Amino acid sequence: MPERQAPSVTVRFVPVLGGVELEFSSPHTTLRPTFNLSDTSRIAATRGVLRDGLRELKRLVVKHSDDERVRTEGLAEIAAQMGTTGRLMISTLCPPNARLLNQLQDFWRRAIRWNVPGRPVPVVEYVGHPEYVIPLEHMPFLDLSGCDRPTADPIRFIEQCRAFVGFSCVVRRKLLLDSPIPQCDELQPSEQGRIEMRFLRHSELKGATAEYVWLMSDGRDKVDVLGPFPAEGEKAADIAAQVFDPRWLPSGGRRAVPEQIQHFSCHCDTTTKDPLDYALQLRGATDVRVRVRDFKDHFTRLAGEGRSDMAMPMVVLNACGTSAADPVTATSFPRLFLENENRAVIGTEVAIPDRMAAAFSRKFYELLLLKGEPLGVAAYEAHDHMLTESRNPLGLAYSVYGNTELRIVNGVV
Repeated sequence: MPERQAPSVTVRFVPVLGGVELEFSSPHTTLRPTFNLSDTSRIAATRGVLRDGLRELKRLVVKHSDDERVRTEGLAEIAAQMGTTGRLMISTLCPPNARLLNQLQDFWRRAIRWNVPGRPVPVVEYVGHPEYVIPLEHMPFLDLSGCDRPTADPIRFIEQCRAFVGFSCVVRRKLLLDSPIPQCDELQPSEQGRIEMRFLRHSELKGATAEYVWLMSDGRDKVDVLGPFPAEGEKAADIAAQVFDPRWLPSGGRRAVPEQIQHFSCHCDTTTKDPLDYALQLRGATDVRVRVRDFKDHFTRLAGEGRSDMAMPMVVLNACGTSAADPVTATSFPRLFLENENRAVIGTEVAIPDRMAAAFSRKFYELLLLKGEPLGVAAYEAHDHMLTESRNPLGLAYSVYGNTELRIVNGVV
């Protein structure tokens, strides 16, 4: 397997007496901007700014788009919204000290050559506790004045979007969990040379149907899809059991090679006060609502029965339609799956319109399955494809947690 790409920038949350420090470092510069966050509520406040900003951005994108493609007349308004939200996030997270912010800008310009065509995509790595995850992708660290002159020119619009970390870098989140994530980088094909996948969906979502059709047609030579689920009579306990044991088969037997991907295309509700009641809403032969508390309950019960030592699959959470995903609490499901030892999770910071979620998914799987790109690069290039081909910045709402180096063993199957 290829060597892991070293990060060009590392962002750390370091516990200190009375709070935490936000520290930036890079092998390309001796500058090391550090901000003391005596009040860790800044992190939740920053994600709150993102929540409101993303909801407005989604409204503008839908207003000015035909299918997933954004019309030219909406670009200036969209750019203005992105720039304002990004800068407000930075000023909420970091003390608004002009000298320190200027030093931060200087650091990023030395650390990353972000506007040089043809250069390898740099990696930005976050290291810290899952409670302190910040949405780096949405911050214009590469140019604090990014989108300050909104434009309807498509080429200039795309150039302005490169100021945001997620449109110029692969973001790798290294969460400091009580149980470390296994570091097996290989998505292992079956003896038939295909990647095993479990597909769980809400059948009324047109995007879920489009994703399934693509996997069963264009992707059929690369992926073996089990599902869709839920099946007749299944309840929350059955879905949790399937996620817990990736060898599970409907017949009661077990796969020889555990499935490598578990894909959810469904509604996600994070609006309740208690995070344990956040839920995934599935619909197939039956309706199943699976809450965080259901997963935790059944994972613990099943752990008592034992689980063989195996590399757990990556999880794709494609929240779309009328889902209520909230950036303030968006780490709840990724953390749940990572604590289940799933090697990686890709999910959205906000509910994505159905057709746009399907478009992102198709491009992501084309890159991951057909071209053999590693997970982090596949997610980045899917963001980039939506931006450059459709002038649509909503791909940035997809975030990767865990092992971004996951890829099909030996590249393309």
